[in-house]
Amino acid sequence: MKWSYFIVVLAAIAVICWVTYEGGSLIYFLDTASVLLIIVLPLLMLMATYSPAEIVGCFAVAFRKEGTDLDMIAKGIHFFSLLRSYLIVTALFSFMIGFILIMANSVGTDKLSQFGGKIAISVIPIHYALALMLLVTIPFKAGLEKKKIELSRI
Repeated sequence: MKWSYFIVVLAAIAVICWVTYEGGSLIYFLDTASVLLIIVLPLLMLMATYSPAEIVGCFAVAFRKEGTDLDMIAKGIHFFSLLRSYLIVTALFSFMIGFILIMANSVGTDKLSQFGGKIAISVIPIHYALALMLLVTIPFKAGLEKKKIELSRI
């Protein structure tokens, strides 16, 4: 993993924000409950398997040029695969919570006019999870897999 990763991520975030802004407003994509569910829930689940020091180590091993062994790299690959799985499940779980609440609270014709906006909010956790997979889990896992291939050639 190269340190230029951070520049690439900032550029990707800028493109995402620009495209989002062109289509309306960034405020449509901000939802505190979704952020909490997509960040906190997978992190808590990861802590059932990894200690905080191991989590930091999995991120750090991707940037180390020397001093890494195949076991550390395999652990990092497992971590980012597990994080991706938790993000997918949490996104769908969060969407279902929102959808059930919308359906339960949309009884009556006067509330049906707000249905589209509420559905949009319930999809936001999926958007956040996909963004984290695009910007974090896929690049880190790919970087570790590349490092594993390079180390196995030695």
